[in-house]
Amino acid sequence: MSAVNEPDPTAAVTDLVRRYQAAWATRDVDAIMDLHAPGTTFCIHNGTPRSEGADEVRKTFEGLLAMAPDLAFHEVRLFAAASSFTFEYRMTATLPGSKEQASLDGVDVVTVADGRVEHKDTYLDSASLEAVLTQAAQAAA
Repeated sequence: MSAVNEPDPTAAVTDLVRRYQAAWATRDVDAIMDLHAPGTTFCIHNGTPRSEGADEVRKTFEGLLAMAPDLAFHEVRLFAAASSFTFEYRMTATLPGSKEQASLDGVDVVTVADGRVEHKDTYLDSASLEAVLTQAAQAAA
């Protein structure tokens, strides 16, 4: 009896994740947005309003990259499913007005539809985020 090779239902999502990571690593907003659906949403769950639609999400991403031009994500774990992925990472960036690099842990929970990012929800370590924001405020003062 021969084994039947069935396609891996997570392969397309894993490929999307790798292309998404590469686009973020080069800070290429056009490439990032090419991987988002037109009706995409993005929310950092820290009290910031949700960005809805590709234009609004693009502006949010451009703002994040302008604030932290050396923003980088270092993979800790990746969990891929047929229509979603969860990406755990350590995020690093130089604080505005400082030469000091800050880091904090985060998790993105992403829903995928038709091979593109439909919804992206970001959860950051709130204690570390507060410390980073305090550092940035002190550096700016």
